[in-house]
Amino acid sequence: MSRKNFLIMLFILEFSGAAWAVPPSKIELSYDPEKKNLHIEVDHVTRKNRKHYIRYINVYQNDAEVKSFHYVVQEQSSSVAEDLFLEANKADVVRVKAQCTESGPKEEALVIP
Repeated sequence: MSRKNFLIMLFILEFSGAAWAVPPSKIELSYDPEKKNLHIEVDHVTRKNRKHYIRYINVYQNDAEVKSFHYVVQEQSSSVAEDLFLEANKADVVRVKAQCTESGPKEEALVIP
């Protein structure tokens, strides 16, 4: 095998892992007005939770960032969950954006009832 072919194959193998990366698949949001608690559940399946994990979850209330969670590992291989104390009013829009280390972001919004 020529050196050129070897380098091309090495390049393809190096970056093919990103093609198998799975972004967060689902974000579930619920708000308890009595406890003023926003529950966030981000579904993200990974087999390498120290390399391919949820990097951050950003929370916005009416387009203003109110909290950012940052991670260096994903403890569970299927999801990440957080509870956030949040004083929200009726009709406020709460938006959550999650990003993993190897693929694109996922975003979900909840209008406070």
